[in-house]
Amino acid sequence: MKKLTFKLTLAALFLLQTIAFSTFAKNKTSATAKKPNVIVILADDMGFSDIGCYGGEIPTPNIDMLANKGVRLTDFYNNSRCCPTRASLLTGLYPHQAGIGDMAEDPENKTIHDEHVPGYRGFLTPNTVTIAEVMRTAGYHTYITGKWHVGMHGKEKWPLQRGFDRYYGILSGASSYLRPFPPRGITTDNGAMQYDFPDNYYTTNAFGGNAIKFITEQKDTKPFFMYLAFNAPHWPLQALPEDIKLMEGLYKKGWDSVRYERMKKQVAMGLTKQDWGLAEREMRHWVDLTDQQKKDVTYRMTVYAAMVYRMDKKIGDLMATLKKRNELDNTLIIFMSDNGACAEPYQELGGGRMSEINDGLKYGPISYGMGWTNVSNTPYIKNTKTKRTKVEFLLH
Repeated sequence: MKKLTFKLTLAALFLLQTIAFSTFAKNKTSATAKKPNVIVILADDMGFSDIGCYGGEIPTPNIDMLANKGVRLTDFYNNSRCCPTRASLLTGLYPHQAGIGDMAEDPENKTIHDEHVPGYRGFLTPNTVTIAEVMRTAGYHTYITGKWHVGMHGKEKWPLQRGFDRYYGILSGASSYLRPFPPRGITTDNGAMQYDFPDNYYTTNAFGGNAIKFITEQKDTKPFFMYLAFNAPHWPLQALPEDIKLMEGLYKKGWDSVRYERMKKQVAMGLTKQDWGLAEREMRHWVDLTDQQKKDVTYRMTVYAAMVYRMDKKIGDLMATLKKRNELDNTLIIFMSDNGACAEPYQELGGGRMSEINDGLKYGPISYGMGWTNVSNTPYIKNTKTKRTKVEFLLH
């Protein structure tokens, strides 16, 4: 693959697109032309090929619809980790300029990622300007639901103090999907963290549902900017039982076969070329696993797929709401992932057997392993020398 000679920040391109669409709306002959709504949907640790329109077998009809009616990009870059990428997305700056050259503040340890130098504070520094602050000056309502992960210790670092009108989500980087627990709870606007949840609580549903709530509760006709930052499919592996059931059987054939099939689809779509081949494998051959190992890792990928599937369903609910309100055609929707698929160390958080993932554990398994990560990033993997990772980017 060609070497990257310069780096584009996500926010820079995003702002250019927004300005272009806004200018188009202003220049329309109709005197009643309205500025477009803007929605940025961010997946978390999702691979290049996990969605249908990039060759994946996971059912993602709503994301695929965005691709079919919009623009599908295949060559786009980020900062390889959650926090720096989000800092760039929100500010249009290199992450070091925004104060998050590495990781953001940790819920359990306020100072662990603060090196007391400008580029490594662990939170968005006060002298940066966020997209929300800019959009607000342009007459937009500004909303955010989901994962913040750019500063949490001190309300001056929270979303409402950085340009957003409403917020519902997790300030930290990771949380249980089923029972967000101290100190990784749910925050609404500037309120105290919440740790009590109904039995059917699931963060993906809650983040998508509150995005819809913010839009429908808006009292005037001003345009809105929505930043919907799902934590799916970031670890831990936790999905709704009904979604897991729908994904059963997809991965019994193993990662070698699934990766080959994804590559074949990508070639047919014109996304890749056959002579490019696949990235160097970083996993064992499927046939070398024991039956128990195959069963274990098959279930892990099944849960991961269910997490992506649920995210797509909530995106569909959001689009249906926009259509019902006659706002879909005047809304710019951007979908992307903060970085490629991630193979965290193959260990568990919270203990427990695989069957206990959805039985009240704070954390399920932390990773679906290197084998499935290679599948998710088909045909690419992260180049550890250049810190380069592919990212999905769709416009509607």
